[in-house]
Amino acid sequence: PGVGTERKAILIETKNYYFIGPDNGCLYPAASSDGIKAVYNISDSKYRLRKISSTFHGRDLFSPVAAYLSRGIKPEALGKPMSVDSIKKHWIRTASYIEDNCIKGSFVVYVDGFGNIMTNIQENLIHGWGYGSRIKVKAGEVSIECRFVPSFGYVGIGEYACYINSWGFFEIGINKGSAAKETGLRIKDYLEVCRIG
Repeated sequence: PGVGTERKAILIETKNYYFIGPDNGCLYPAASSDGIKAVYNISDSKYRLRKISSTFHGRDLFSPVAAYLSRGIKPEALGKPMSVDSIKKHWIRTASYIEDNCIKGSFVVYVDGFGNIMTNIQENLIHGWGYGSRIKVKAGEVSIECRFVPSFGYVGIGEYACYINSWGFFEIGINKGSAAKETGLRIKDYLEVCRIG
């Protein structure tokens, strides 16, 4: 949604990978998990296309820079160095505060083919809740209760379960059912997750 604005285009170098895209917070979680080594502003890179569309930076800016990077051009030749602290981290900041035993500012980031609902709540935020804790999840008119368990197999068939998924994020599922179908929750829906017992 920020394409064509003053938003920067960036290249992030990590221990094992390169990430190229907009400086809108979406690259930060994956890049930081691998260890960020350097960040470059590629908005005015000489390796982008001569004519840049204001609505298609993926084609005109990100792809050409990625292509030159794959051909051995060094990252420092592709853009200007930036400080790691200057890149945006909004994606994870939205779930970074707890108030009155509730995690606020979280949202749905993915719904898998089984209907499990992945949030942007990282495992460390619910570290002290413990298995067996009762949790209430609210999203607009939707309100459900579940137990915090190792996986959905720890609740009865048709019951909600809350757990940490294989990527280290808080997820809501139903044992042999679709939590997304039952709740109607979709990607970008905002949530409030509270420990109630």
